[in-house]
Amino acid sequence: RDLRAKQAPAESQIPEDYLRGLHYMLSEQTDEAIDAFGKALEINSSTVEIHLALGRLFRMRGEIEKATQVHQNLLVRADLARESSELVRYELANNYMAAGLLDRAERLLRELSLTSGEIKRRSLNLLMEIYQREKEWQLAIETALDLLPFGEKKIRSRLAHYCCELALLHID
Repeated sequence: RDLRAKQAPAESQIPEDYLRGLHYMLSEQTDEAIDAFGKALEINSSTVEIHLALGRLFRMRGEIEKATQVHQNLLVRADLARESSELVRYELANNYMAAGLLDRAERLLRELSLTSGEIKRRSLNLLMEIYQREKEWQLAIETALDLLPFGEKKIRSRLAHYCCELALLHID
């Protein structure tokens, strides 16, 4: 009992901003809730996912500057694990795309496409979207070919579409 009594006060110390954020969420004041959660949560290895989600939420609400700021703050952390750093850069590329800064997004996604696993697949998909928007058919084809080993759905039909677009350019 003495041990539990000594541990209980330390465990129950919840930041005031966090509690305020919960109150705002429950009363459907999302703007205030987001700001309070942002202040309450220190950046460390256990809160990276929460910060990523907070940045995504800002982006979905059209607050690209806030989303970018959250993700850039995460990126400057020296103690960030490689996987977390890749996720942060991926989210930052999404922010840049939402802001129309396709050149910045492309640069980040090209770097991430050199990695492996799920982040590579997601990055290649976004790169392909950029190339399609910009009508860069040869780059879209190369990116689609890189996606083939991942077994992406409909990748072959998209690849055929890009080849047709490129052929039309050559015919003209």
